[in-house]
Amino acid sequence: MPPLWPRQPDRSDPDFRRFGDRLNFAFHVAVFCAGNSFLWFLAALKGWNDPRLAQLTTTWAIGVVVHGVYVFKIATYPGAVGTKALKKKELKETGYRLADDAAESEGENPEEG
Repeated sequence: MPPLWPRQPDRSDPDFRRFGDRLNFAFHVAVFCAGNSFLWFLAALKGWNDPRLAQLTTTWAIGVVVHGVYVFKIATYPGAVGTKALKKKELKETGYRLADDAAESEGENPEEG
């Protein structure tokens, strides 16, 4: 089940921007894996011996790594929720539902087994 966004999606929202950047990175990794698998399979099937295929794979892999470093280490999202330092109160103020709050609203007590 896909995650539900707790408010109206807006590209100026730092949380939505971070989510979008990470989703784009995941898509980039998926296309890299599928594309390179197909090319190397085709090369093995047809008996190609072209060094440009290895150069393409290496260059593309470097691009994926640079993209990952940017998304996870360099990009900043001022005001984004989701950092480990935030408290439950701050999360509730932004509209996020916490797992224990959802259990309580359904009449379940999470501490009872």
